[in-house]
Amino acid sequence: VSKVLEEFEVEEQPSTVLENRFPNIKVIESGVKQLKSEEHCILTEDGHQHVYKKLCLCAGAKPKLICEGNPYVLGIRDTDSAQRFFFLDFPTGNCNIPPRYEIEGCEVIWAIKDKAIGNTFFDAGAAEFLTSKLMSEKSEAKIAHRRTIYTVEGAKKENRTKAKADNVGSALGPDWHGGLDLKGTEEFSHNIHIETRCEVKKIYLQEEFRIMQKKPLAFPKDQHKSVTVDKERWPVYVELTNGKIYGCDFLVSATGVTPNVHPFLLGNNFDLGEDGGLKVDDQMRTSLPDIYAAGDICTACWQPSPVWQQ
Repeated sequence: VSKVLEEFEVEEQPSTVLENRFPNIKVIESGVKQLKSEEHCILTEDGHQHVYKKLCLCAGAKPKLICEGNPYVLGIRDTDSAQRFFFLDFPTGNCNIPPRYEIEGCEVIWAIKDKAIGNTFFDAGAAEFLTSKLMSEKSEAKIAHRRTIYTVEGAKKENRTKAKADNVGSALGPDWHGGLDLKGTEEFSHNIHIETRCEVKKIYLQEEFRIMQKKPLAFPKDQHKSVTVDKERWPVYVELTNGKIYGCDFLVSATGVTPNVHPFLLGNNFDLGEDGGLKVDDQMRTSLPDIYAAGDICTACWQPSPVWQQ
């Protein structure tokens, strides 16, 4: 398809449009409570039971947080979690956050475990080029989006009121930050400091950190000057494996995802990959008959091509 495809548009519409256009399709808006693979049926949260001949699981994944249950550790993975994130005001201060270039008036500390940014996808030379772009001042002119963004406000508001707090939304597109004012309280464009070859060792809340009597470092505004001790009090403190400690307003965890397999495992003997995803073969079949999987919920278990790259 990619050889002949010139244009691909995704339009968001109510489920009734799809059902009216294709009478053989029925859309059920409910979560999965349990899968009974031997009986070929699914129980949904609305109390109904649905029998299937073939089943494809496309439940995606959820953010893998470095610390579960901490109110100062946030994840950005889907539309719902991004909305919860942007209900917060961006205060002045430090934060470990992936959309670092889009944020203004905020000091950002970016901790990565590799020697260069984007190490999974490109080499250190390309990373150096992108790092200089990352550190530069942003242009005042807004770049127009090349993709048309479709919304159905009525359906979104209705679904939002019905959704539970722990439900995840659809995946974020490349323009997910469009129309959002990512601006802190300071007047500068943005300050970014990158800590390489390190990970988060421990997270301290303010009172816990005060009792420990550790010394946090101030934001490194000049790479050529020695770093001073930070006298500001922060809601949360982060100790890195390189020994440095920074105070911040909040952290954003960008350490990958965990496949959403939980509702399907009870009573079913799926083969799982190392990442916890459902193992699939080159036909996208799971280890159970008549059940397929696609997307972040599954793990490819066939032998990849020698030229395969993530």
